[in-house]
Amino acid sequence: MFEVGDTPDPSLAKIINSYNPDPTKVVSTTLDFSHMLNNGETFDYWTYLGSGTIPPCYSGVLNWVVSKRVHSMSQEQRDFIFGLFNDNKMGGNWRNLQPLKDNPVSFYHYSLT
Repeated sequence: MFEVGDTPDPSLAKIINSYNPDPTKVVSTTLDFSHMLNNGETFDYWTYLGSGTIPPCYSGVLNWVVSKRVHSMSQEQRDFIFGLFNDNKMGGNWRNLQPLKDNPVSFYHYSLT
């Protein structure tokens, strides 16, 4: 989860800087998510098996991870990501909110210490 703030997210910055709109070109980058750890020591998150958000929207194909901590992104980062999905560069977000049914949601507390 992200909110718009004054501080850009370094991992999003790397993704945005390496973005290439040419689908025939493969782009590779290494991401460091250590800044998402609470005080550099723990990471609390929920996880669940969910569906894709672009057609064909298959259910149960993605393991979603949602951080308990809300992270900051800059307005420019938000605008870039929003533009990708809402200007049809990536096909839009076509999946409506789905019922949970019997799918479990698990909470994890990951500690480096």
